[in-house]
Amino acid sequence: MAIADRPSAAQWSHDQQLLNRLADQALNDEGLTVCCRLIMRYENTGPATSALARQAQDQLEAWGLDRRKAFLNCRKLWASGYRPALEDTATGSGADVNAAA
Repeated sequence: MAIADRPSAAQWSHDQQLLNRLADQALNDEGLTVCCRLIMRYENTGPATSALARQAQDQLEAWGLDRRKAFLNCRKLWASGYRPALEDTATGSGADVNAAA
């Protein structure tokens, strides 16, 4: 991949690892929400990063879901109160987690 084609999104490498891990799993709540999130994040963002959205879409199809049904199921899941486990989300700074009040 040429330097100009390399993904510039900070989360790209982490998100690629998530998709690689999901490829070996059966459909579950985490996988559904991860794929839908990555499609929204990377769709139409350029050739290199859009490939990640296509990979997420392919994973949904491997689970037998089309885009519309996947997003509908994801919305129902979130509406039911589902939230991913905190240890599974690698975003933001944890520097203030143990700060004294």
